[in-house]
Amino acid sequence: MIANYITVYFPGKTAALIYDEWPYSKLIFKAARLELQKNGFAHVIEFGVDDTVLDAVTIAAQIIRSNADVVFWAGTEKNFAQIVKEARAKATEDS
Repeated sequence: MIANYITVYFPGKTAALIYDEWPYSKLIFKAARLELQKNGFAHVIEFGVDDTVLDAVTIAAQIIRSNADVVFWAGTEKNFAQIVKEARAKATEDS
């Protein structure tokens, strides 16, 4: 469902697809990636995150450097909250 939303509301944009190492997260990630590809969404940046040694600062920097218009996260809320917190802090520093 989220892949369809991204395709409809962000055509021609780039997406960062990020997942943690939980098996369920990988399944969600793979399904979203497949759906995006089926819908012709070709500009996708993707990477996995080892949630046992989460480096939110580095991940946030990767997302910012990618210039992605959309971030799709397949993983735990706690880990993503840390990444968002670091991305906001980095964005504030840069402005």
